[in-house]
Amino acid sequence: MGAPAAAAAASRARAPVRRRRGERGTARGEATNARLEPAELELAVQADLDHRIVNADLDRAAAELERIVRAELGLPLD
Repeated sequence: MGAPAAAAAASRARAPVRRRRGERGTARGEATNARLEPAELELAVQADLDHRIVNADLDRAAAELERIVRAELGLPLD
């Protein structure tokens, strides 16, 4: 996805995310923008990625990353 398409997709993803943040009464203004901009871009381009790792559990995420890298490099999956 090119930059214009990614920006448009990020813009579409922005409204519900910002609305939820506002409903919780948490961070506003610049602090909210600083946190949401990377997330919006990630949401916009996720369909173009080959793999997705959710970092909810560090050990599990690290193991998944190692599995993906080994598979991509053709290394044994110990």
